[in-house]
Amino acid sequence: MVEEALKEGGIKIKKVQIGEDMEALGIDKGEAEAILLAVELDSDEILVDQTHARLAATIFGLKPRGTIYVLLRALKDDIFDYDEYLKILEDLVRSGFRMSDEVYLEAVRLGKEKEREPDK
Repeated sequence: MVEEALKEGGIKIKKVQIGEDMEALGIDKGEAEAILLAVELDSDEILVDQTHARLAATIFGLKPRGTIYVLLRALKDDIFDYDEYLKILEDLVRSGFRMSDEVYLEAVRLGKEKEREPDK
């Protein structure tokens, strides 16, 4: 799918230069590049999960969004139902995605709220 999107122009490759200031924040190279690209493209939001990357994104004026945000949006948009949402959360944890118990419980609660919203 990615190769097809590259061929069709839906995805474009752009190189960015990481400065020492980004390395000093202790974030991964890929996340640093994503943050700098988002700033360069004048984006408002960025998808990052790592705590250091979320902090760096905020410092650069971006609103960090994470995997759980994407899942909640998909749930709200009826891409899948609440039971599938819970299974995806469980699969994430099983596959090594790290989140605290508090974050997991909040994700479950927010998912339940989305399921009950009348505009769904």
